[in-house]
Amino acid sequence: MIRFCDKEVCCITEKEYDRQRLMKYFLNGHRMEPVCVLDEQGRFSGIITYYPLLYLHADGSIDDVICRECIMLDPAMWQKARKCFDRVHGKYGSHCFVPVVDKNGYIVCFAYQDDEADREIRMLDELKEYKSALGFRDVYTKYTHVIIHECNELAYFFMLYLKCQQIPVRVTGTLWKKLCVWGG
Repeated sequence: MIRFCDKEVCCITEKEYDRQRLMKYFLNGHRMEPVCVLDEQGRFSGIITYYPLLYLHADGSIDDVICRECIMLDPAMWQKARKCFDRVHGKYGSHCFVPVVDKNGYIVCFAYQDDEADREIRMLDELKEYKSALGFRDVYTKYTHVIIHECNELAYFFMLYLKCQQIPVRVTGTLWKKLCVWGG
């Protein structure tokens, strides 16, 4: 499951970064922290982590170690995010947080992959596949509508499941509004 979080990160602009300055930052107690690179307008440009920078050849460019992977916040992001995590995992050092950007390229939050929680998404898929399975209304007869607070992959697919079951759903939270999905 793809989850979201806020993460405090050091940010620099593309014009500000150089190897010496970055190494000083990393060696000052920040080896496990990514450095976010922004363009002059403050949009996401990439992430630099310690180990790729450490092993950069003297004649290499910092551009060679910048991870430019990000996830665009849109309804099709879930599959793209999984592919992104497959590409990024272990390639650019230890960072396992991938920036989530809006349609203009500004960082909204960070995403991480929670493999332990994937079974709930598989259960929702099974409920949709097996039409004879008990539905939401069968199990929760007292409830006439559902409110989902905050957004992650499971919440998104649960919302779609409830819509298919014709259960009125309201979503609340900043990410739902940015995702532009059925009210907010």
